[in-house]
Amino acid sequence: MPNGGEIELFLYDSPAFKDFLQHNSHEAGEVRFLESIIRPGMQVIDVGANIGITSVTIARNIGKDGKLYSFKPVPHYFRILQQNLSSNGIENVEALPVAL
Repeated sequence: MPNGGEIELFLYDSPAFKDFLQHNSHEAGEVRFLESIIRPGMQVIDVGANIGITSVTIARNIGKDGKLYSFKPVPHYFRILQQNLSSNGIENVEALPVAL
């Protein structure tokens, strides 16, 4: 993944993802904000989940007792969202390929 470039598949705790965040202030700001407000056990809706950066961040912070509903109607991005949830070991998310 090039610095400051696009990202599709990622591992949340990987050096490559941390490097991506260092070079992409918008995504880094979203991650920091979510980490500051999300608490274990919450139930959350992610409308327009895109590739899952927000969904993975939320899911990790709400823990196994929380539940996240992620929505992404675009088939290409929905597949990437599912791959990122799976590769990051996320099991507390119901991803739905629909628009709200």
